[in-house]
Amino acid sequence: MSEKKIIKTRKGINWAEQILNYLKENPFGLTIKDIANGIGTTRVTVHKYIKILLEREKVFAREVGVYNLYYSSERLFLPLNFVSAFYNGILTGLKDKFSSKKEFKELGYAISDVMIKELVEQFPKSLRNQIKSFKDFLEYFAKLYPYLDIVPDNSLVIEEDISEDGTKALFHFKNLNLFNISEDFEYHYYILTGMMERSLSRIFRTDIHVEVVSIDINGKSVKISVDKKG
Repeated sequence: MSEKKIIKTRKGINWAEQILNYLKENPFGLTIKDIANGIGTTRVTVHKYIKILLEREKVFAREVGVYNLYYSSERLFLPLNFVSAFYNGILTGLKDKFSSKKEFKELGYAISDVMIKELVEQFPKSLRNQIKSFKDFLEYFAKLYPYLDIVPDNSLVIEEDISEDGTKALFHFKNLNLFNISEDFEYHYYILTGMMERSLSRIFRTDIHVEVVSIDINGKSVKISVDKKG
């Protein structure tokens, strides 16, 4: 398909918005040619709108060798594959340094101490207002967690078994595609138990224990227990 044909069939499209969105999806920078190929238009069109976006400070440029790379001024995230690889590197490095899985859980305590505000705010405000008890939290957790993890996994399913009195629960994490990336992601769940245990104990002001019950890497599943002791 010729460039002329592409422009004709996509007449009326907001190219400035297309460029901005594409730059947000590629936060490491793109050339004019990269952008044109990515959004299906000509370099002339991209150059025209990039100039406007530069003047409005919506994008900025950096000269790298013989190229100018363009970046969104509103970059809010890194690509998921980059985050996954970076986090996997951290877990692999820690595995070589730590002598036990308990130390990963203790790392979760430290993360919770620093991030307690952000962890609480992950839950939508309207739902936070509805969580009046520990049992309420247990009932909401399985529905929301797949979208709140540090490395989101859209295929993740969580089944819960909550006791009648609402003091205990077993969460079964299934379809964990993280294990397709690396088996070292099992350590993520020990960190998670530490974060949950420290955060929940503070929020509900009682002693709550969270433990990894089992990990099946080949079956791509993890079971985690939550037990309110107080």
